[in-house]
Amino acid sequence: MIEQIQSPKSILLNTSLFLGFALGLQNLYLNQLYTAPSSSNNLEIKAKSASTQPLKKTIEQVELKTSSIATSKRKASKKTVTNLRNKPQPINKQIVKLKKAKVLAIAPPSPQNQILDPEVSQKFSKAQVLNDLDQRISKDFKIHKRLKKRVGFWFDIYTKHDSDKYVLHHTKFPWLVYKVIDIKPFYNGKGPTWLKKSRGEKLVKKEKKKLKNRLLALSKRKNFRNLNAYDRHLYKLIKGIRGPIRKNLKIAAYKFRTQVGQKNFIQTGILKSIPFLPMMEREFENYGLPTELTRIPFVESSFNVDAFSRVGASGIWQIIPRSGKEFLILNKHIDERNSPLKATQFARKHLRRDYRILRSWPLAITAYNHGVGGVRKGVKKLKSKSIIKLISYYSSPSFKFASRNFYTCFLAVLHAEKYKEQYFNVPNDTTTLNLQSITVNKKSRVKNIAKNLKLNLKTLVKHNLDLKKAIKANVHLPKGFELFIPTTEKQL
Repeated sequence: MIEQIQSPKSILLNTSLFLGFALGLQNLYLNQLYTAPSSSNNLEIKAKSASTQPLKKTIEQVELKTSSIATSKRKASKKTVTNLRNKPQPINKQIVKLKKAKVLAIAPPSPQNQILDPEVSQKFSKAQVLNDLDQRISKDFKIHKRLKKRVGFWFDIYTKHDSDKYVLHHTKFPWLVYKVIDIKPFYNGKGPTWLKKSRGEKLVKKEKKKLKNRLLALSKRKNFRNLNAYDRHLYKLIKGIRGPIRKNLKIAAYKFRTQVGQKNFIQTGILKSIPFLPMMEREFENYGLPTELTRIPFVESSFNVDAFSRVGASGIWQIIPRSGKEFLILNKHIDERNSPLKATQFARKHLRRDYRILRSWPLAITAYNHGVGGVRKGVKKLKSKSIIKLISYYSSPSFKFASRNFYTCFLAVLHAEKYKEQYFNVPNDTTTLNLQSITVNKKSRVKNIAKNLKLNLKTLVKHNLDLKKAIKANVHLPKGFELFIPTTEKQL
């Protein structure tokens, strides 16, 4: 005999009938109504009699109400989604190329680059920032674990120490910091600024001499027991270097340097970069290059438009005359290296060419400082394209401290700028540039061009820093010369 299997619906109905019968007996006994709350939808069922039929109707009513509530929720959800889809989204301005001119409509910073209020933004530790916890940086520039200490040293230079701090550290292993000397108290004293700075520098020289003497003294000790606090600190640092401790102590006595803090310079540079960075990123993005490369000027010049080095490098990208003449105009009156926009075009071409030769962004970035020929020599000598091996093992008279640390400086400042709200006071309200690029159709004097454009000379030089000297001399601009003017002005 085959037993008939009851369906879940019939079982639920039988259970409901049994519960209704039990509740009915209880109601007769107590002679009062019983109210049963529904926990899921906050509905109430009032049992008016002990019969099973009213209870069935009540259950059906509850199911109907529950179904109607669920249906209304689904409709409301669909309505919300429809409203969101139909809501107009903010338009991100693009670079618009015209037949006779191109308008550089600089877009506001993208969401990942938006400046956040430090008080409400999420706080990240130094380790989390260097690991790019918020994924604000391309994987091309992920910090290798063997470079973490070196990058960490430069990260502190950019985000922790101002220019009144002098960091005494090991030359080969920069993260071995002996002492941080603060000369700020000298600036609070009496006298002119140059005298205050001189007094501070005398303290730095004194500390350097003391460090050398202590390291030499330690290298001559028979044992390292009963050391004072300063000597114990030095001993622990050098002990971490492979090799005989006394030999390493002696080498360290002659291989150390001071690094001035850069935080206040980077702070100023970030403020100056805000109007330019969106356009610079667009320039690199249009040619398929990583936008992170636009942070190189922070290493080169702290984004100082007036920067000029001892070797003749000029502008935010610190372009040397020999390289600049490949793509830019450099003469007595015109220096296109000083135009942030034209210099960015040069840097884009330069970095793209170096990458095609070296096939590695770490090497191409190092080549921006050291030269592609010098980097190729290092790669050939080491028989490796590893940036870690180049930094750690390559030795050359021209491959000095700046070149060896250039890529790690870039990584440090890149992470500092991408997480700027964590370390710098940057306002939420920012201004962007809306410039139009025009071309001079025929050879003309600068002042005549300004007059035809109805621009005052101050405005013209503000957007064309390469013409500072040209405006004073009122020289002729050659045919085809590119100018940047506000978009509200008409074309020449």
